[in-house]
Amino acid sequence: MRALALRAHYGQPLEVDLCETCRLVWFDGLESVQLSGPSWIDLLLALEDRDTSVSPPAAERLGCPRCRKALGDSFNQTRWGRFRSHGCPAGHGWLQPQTQLLSERGLLRPPTRGERVAMAAEHRPWNCLNCGAPTAGDGAGCTHCGTPLLLFDLPRLAASLQGREGRDAPGASAGGRTAAAPRLHAWACHACGSPMDPTVDPRCGQCDHPALAGRFDDLRPLLLALRQSARAQARQPALAPDRDRRRPLNTTFGHLM
Repeated sequence: MRALALRAHYGQPLEVDLCETCRLVWFDGLESVQLSGPSWIDLLLALEDRDTSVSPPAAERLGCPRCRKALGDSFNQTRWGRFRSHGCPAGHGWLQPQTQLLSERGLLRPPTRGERVAMAAEHRPWNCLNCGAPTAGDGAGCTHCGTPLLLFDLPRLAASLQGREGRDAPGASAGGRTAAAPRLHAWACHACGSPMDPTVDPRCGQCDHPALAGRFDDLRPLLLALRQSARAQARQPALAPDRDRRRPLNTTFGHLM
């Protein structure tokens, strides 16, 4: 495994350990919840597809990289559901395969029947997001490692990776985009090639083909556009307060003060 230098919230330095070959990520303590939105983008880019498929080792057979003790199974509850984790019994950290990492943040979802038909019409290989092996889209899971076939949830991914600054900006919509924010036309429709923003429009405006991301290669242009947008937001000056901070709030506590 190698150390990947990232950033936590408020610009604090943070390192996570990952193995690109096995598609495994190790988090010390609470590092997974401390990562900022741009750092999640960098982590996903570091875990993008390789040219060859791999057989990720069973996480439960691996030991803690700190104390070498066997990892135990536990189930954590998030707002996206209940997910399995592999933790060190001494509390040193957590090991997560790639698909568990993405599923825990709600970035993956099963395809619908219509989306399976659309993927087949595109004549593109459907790669397993766990091991990277190409597999037929008409099955329930990967024929190489048995992982269920999944797609990236593009609107949820964009809202998750934009960070607190983009979600809290004035005029922000429920999906996390601001009214004045430029559209991320970093996606070419797989059917007609027209530019589109899959985080806002789930279907192409020209041919009505759905925007489907079943491989990391499909995701890369969008991740690069989101990273550029996040860096531009970080360079913007802080918003001025909309009221005089010297005046008390029009509340009972404010009148008492």
